[in-house]
Amino acid sequence: MLAPPPPMPLIMKPKPKRLMNVIHETRRPDSAPVFVRESLLDGQGLEATTVAYGKDGDMYINTTKDSAPSKEDLPKGVPAPAVSSDYRNPETNAEKADYRWVVNGKAPCSATCTTGLQSTYAQCQRKNGMVVEDANCDETKRPEPTHAVCFGKPCYARWVEGLWSQCSRSCGDGEQYRNVRCWQMMAPGFDSSVHDFLCDARRKPQYLRRCKERDCGPLWQVSEWTECSTKCGYGIQRREVRCSARQEDECVVGKKPAHEQRCYLGPCVNQWTVSEWSECSGPCGSGLRSRSVTCRDVNGNYLPSTQCDQGNRPIAVQACGDQPTCHPTWVPQEWGQCSADCGEGRANRKILCGAVVNNNFIVQPDAYCASKKRPVDEATCQAKPCEAQWFTTQWSKCSKTCGDNGVRVRTAKCYRKHSDSTAACDEKKKPATVEVCNMPPCEPLTPGGGCRDDKTANCALVLRVQLCDHWYYKKACCASCKADKRKNGS
Repeated sequence: MLAPPPPMPLIMKPKPKRLMNVIHETRRPDSAPVFVRESLLDGQGLEATTVAYGKDGDMYINTTKDSAPSKEDLPKGVPAPAVSSDYRNPETNAEKADYRWVVNGKAPCSATCTTGLQSTYAQCQRKNGMVVEDANCDETKRPEPTHAVCFGKPCYARWVEGLWSQCSRSCGDGEQYRNVRCWQMMAPGFDSSVHDFLCDARRKPQYLRRCKERDCGPLWQVSEWTECSTKCGYGIQRREVRCSARQEDECVVGKKPAHEQRCYLGPCVNQWTVSEWSECSGPCGSGLRSRSVTCRDVNGNYLPSTQCDQGNRPIAVQACGDQPTCHPTWVPQEWGQCSADCGEGRANRKILCGAVVNNNFIVQPDAYCASKKRPVDEATCQAKPCEAQWFTTQWSKCSKTCGDNGVRVRTAKCYRKHSDSTAACDEKKKPATVEVCNMPPCEPLTPGGGCRDDKTANCALVLRVQLCDHWYYKKACCASCKADKRKNGS
């Protein structure tokens, strides 16, 4: 048997187009198969072809060619052995033993402030520590990601705005409203509304804006209600009603607001007092006598008549005559208070039908006096000159159909009494044009209803590290998690 030749020097070749592990096998009838695996050195861009010797002088050669070694691959003067080759790519299962999963990757903290979650994930590496594509490792042996609590700085308070409401008016100029509140995340899953001063006032979003719909036709405009005509008991409140057009018939008559309403200020504790009747002024049919009727408190002090019960006011005038019995006649009472606080108003008085029976005045049904002309019971009256006055339109519908913190609006304009021209009113007395309105609670959203991602959550990272099953991120990234679930068919 020939002595084995001396070891061959390392033969350097240019870097191959691809790296391959090549296994060469030789068999002889009297020997067991021997395998030699090449090692490719990629650090310097070169490969090393190793020549080795096995049992009984058999020679084994590693090469990167896609066929069995030829004479050109062998040292000069060395005959080619019987060689059969099995070439395999790194992706085959037989070679996956050269790669392993190493848990050394960390995702960023899920929260940039307060407390969050940090996930670890595995990377595929060669035995020499080089990170390679995940397909080189056995996916069934990949470690599950782990989650740990991570801590950041306290979260800054931020402005969170709601959706704009519908325009407050279906025609003409209106307003839109939305909620703008200051929020701060105290901990994952605990996002709380806080005082506005914790947020930057200079960056507070707009919460009210103008909107314009189609032009409206003429609208009714009303002034504020006057005070109740009495200080106790039942009285009357009045207000001015005008059409925004020059002619009142251009507004819808059926929608004209009321200009009077009853008011009640509680029971009266003051009392009416009366004087003695005066002498009769004439014969039957024209004779009258009167007395003063005044309002006093329990101490006998005089009070304005408005502070006594108008419904129980004694009559101040009655019929009389030169006979013990006189036929029924109309008996006007004293004029009441002027309906206007300024300018022209209306004053009313009671007109009684009464007769004298045995020198006593008896009130009769109006039909007993029907044959005689009835005196007027209403007349114009003049109060002090009027200043300019605020008029408002009716309130719009609430901007929300359910829930709290909706808004409704109206317009306010200043006019002079009985004038179509606008004027300068006291801005401090301008009626409110916007007010909050609360509606019945909204029905809860049904499962599968619409949802939105919280702007403060990093939902792209949540999907990457698979945190959608976490109770907090399931809610904070509702839309993203649902879309990912539909995409994956789960």
